[in-house]
Amino acid sequence: QSQVSLRASLREYIVKGWVVVVEIPGKAVQIAAYDHCLSAFGAQTRWLGFVDTDEFLVPKSMDSIKELLRGYEDYGGLAVSSLFFGSNGHRQRPAEGQLAGYTLRTHPTFQENTLVKSIVQPARVLGPASPHAFTYKDPYFCVNERFLRVDNQAFPHYSERIQLNHYFCRSLSEIRQKLQRGNSG
Repeated sequence: QSQVSLRASLREYIVKGWVVVVEIPGKAVQIAAYDHCLSAFGAQTRWLGFVDTDEFLVPKSMDSIKELLRGYEDYGGLAVSSLFFGSNGHRQRPAEGQLAGYTLRTHPTFQENTLVKSIVQPARVLGPASPHAFTYKDPYFCVNERFLRVDNQAFPHYSERIQLNHYFCRSLSEIRQKLQRGNSG
């Protein structure tokens, strides 16, 4: 559990109307949260990205994700490959912050880097199949950055155009807190 609430951390963006925080009570509620997001906000947008607070989408071949997604408009979704970042040997959270403090990552062939996260077109989605993949309305489906069809949460790693930086471990004290919270489902 974070020492600073999500609402407090995001207050500036909430006030500007850029962010809405919805509390979904209970444990292991990630799928329920994704379902709620699709039903409450899906009709208001062309694309929705489903990533965790310790994950960052990094476009590499375009200036923005919006620009990158234009090339995938004929599909139901884009599956983005993960790269897992480690602790950099930190025992406590580094003063320089997450992105500057954690720069060492796994090799793309690391088994966990086969996990994808999804950016979907809500009008073409039936719902989440897992925290990583979705079920699509016919005739739509999900592709990766190379336009290869992706039907589940694991797929060979590709990250020339976009990647998902997953800051899973961070410092020793942060990973201990994360493990105490348990799985989000």
